[in-house]
Amino acid sequence: MRKIDELFSFPTFIATVMNLSALFWTGYNVAFITEINLYVMAPVIHFLSHHLLLTISASMTNEKAKKAKLIIQCLLRHSHLDKRMKIKYEMNIAMESNLTLWNIYVVDRSLLIASLGSLLTYGILLATLGR
Repeated sequence: MRKIDELFSFPTFIATVMNLSALFWTGYNVAFITEINLYVMAPVIHFLSHHLLLTISASMTNEKAKKAKLIIQCLLRHSHLDKRMKIKYEMNIAMESNLTLWNIYVVDRSLLIASLGSLLTYGILLATLGR
């Protein structure tokens, strides 16, 4: 998982920023268009689903990795391995491995709620300032 984070954390960060900015502007345009049809809503649905896909899959992966780490730690305590193997496994477990956004933020469930809340807040701020 560390190698995946090294390779994909920056592209995932860029994709997340681009998705959120595109989602904001398409949502802002939808708010001020009087006639809403499929052609207006399609970009919103696209960018929202892309953001959900990235965020939910990465957060679930991080949660499952934490669960697996805890299970392995419990199994190591009760196993009868020789000392070298135990030390090797414990060293691997001790290293943190999470999927991040460019090593700035560990992706978890709160990112989804916080990002959509920020979009809503900025939308309300811009709407009160006027078009």
